Amino acid sequence: QEERLEEAEEHLREAVALFPEYGGTGSPYWYLAQLHQQREETEEAVDALEHLTALNESHYEAFLQLAELKTELGDTQGAAEAMDAAVLIYPYEVELHDRLAEAHEARGDAIGTVRERRAILALEPADLAGAYYNLAVAYNTAGDPTQARQSVLRALEIAPNFSAGLELLLDLRSGAPGGAPPEPQAAGATAPQTDGAVSPAGARSR
Repeated sequence: QEERLEEAEEHLREAVALFPEYGGTGSPYWYLAQLHQQREETEEAVDALEHLTALNESHYEAFLQLAELKTELGDTQGAAEAMDAAVLIYPYEVELHDRLAEAHEARGDAIGTVRERRAILALEPADLAGAYYNLAVAYNTAGDPTQARQSVLRALEIAPNFSAGLELLLDLRSGAPGGAPPEPQAAGATAPQTDGAVSPAGARSR
């Protein structure tokens, strides 16, 4: 197997030497990246993909793979840049926007996180309440409690017993600072109840 990979790499290097500016379909840089990834040579795979995306700024799969590999290397900035490029090519993938939002959040880029959470809402995801909640968290982290409150109220209109949303609303009403954002949430969880149903405003009915 290794001998075949070495032979393939030799042919691909020859192709790169012959066509160093070719970044289209079947580019040797793409196949070099796959070969290096198969060998778990992450940095070499990244190098090949960076050459490819420099030549072809519309290679969606290359940017996605580049983002994954840079994440493996701990390069959150590079991963976010690769995903930013990918969403410009194809902006209709909710999962990609979610990954990019998390990458911006990890880098402390509150504005980028808000932008991606808004993009997810525009795509009308299945878990709309969760999407509004995650946008509310992003707004709160960005220092915009008014927009955060509006977003979490929209989440609670859809899922009145959404426990994380209720907790965030109480924090916003108490004037608690944004601080470190909680984990992104889906709206499946319900709030604990004792002597009555909890309304979005946090009041109990008797």
